[in-house]
Amino acid sequence: MAKNKSKKLVLITGGTSGIGLGIAINYLKKGYGVVINYFNDYKRSEDVKKHLVGLGFYFNSDFFIVKADIGDEGNFNNKIRIIKNKYKDIEILINNAGILRRGNFLNLTQKDWLSVFNVNVFGIINVSKWFAKTCKNAKAIINIGSIRGMPHVSRTENMIYSVSKSTVPTITAVLAKTLGPKIRVNAIIPGTIDTPQRQGLTRREQKIYGAKNTIIKRIGNVSEIADLCYYLTSNNASYITGADFILDGGYNINYIK
Repeated sequence: MAKNKSKKLVLITGGTSGIGLGIAINYLKKGYGVVINYFNDYKRSEDVKKHLVGLGFYFNSDFFIVKADIGDEGNFNNKIRIIKNKYKDIEILINNAGILRRGNFLNLTQKDWLSVFNVNVFGIINVSKWFAKTCKNAKAIINIGSIRGMPHVSRTENMIYSVSKSTVPTITAVLAKTLGPKIRVNAIIPGTIDTPQRQGLTRREQKIYGAKNTIIKRIGNVSEIADLCYYLTSNNASYITGADFILDGGYNINYIK
């Protein structure tokens, strides 16, 4: 595969696994350059580098990998400077990074709440602010939420995640109003998607959150999120902003606890 010459770049937070990696690969296949952000797992970032090179893409040409803490505005702004010569080429931002903290409400600490909100909420705010102020050719933002942010399908055993994801539609709407018309901002709200994160569910949770409770009778694929993401950031979706797209096979409207 030839080195990317399109000059169009996509920045993806949490891009080294699951949905984020699937989105990255899809954009690479479409001819975009991709900037993958991660923070904690260096080994996984190296594995992703090898995987993408194995697919025929060129490191530091087709794709870049940047370690930065999106929950810390100063840290992110400083670390992203490693690709400062590419700022002008970044047109699309995918706010995908997200973390979990399981536990009963009475046992969760303020530290637990802050750790999740720093990534799932402030991460979106920090990176979107940097993107809008710094990337002169910025044109689209996608925020990845979750149906667990909806009150009727929120998780009692994972309350912090549900509450953090409940903010995504509001953040999306306000950013769309604030940054439009130059930058379009939309959200994708996935249901249960077949990712490594799903492997951590208990048998009971897999039954509740599984295929039988959807209308389509299967869980979603990462490629379906990636395809919708690509469409919403393309010129074909130039009249769409401030919208939330639920991709859950009908789970949330079919939900029976």
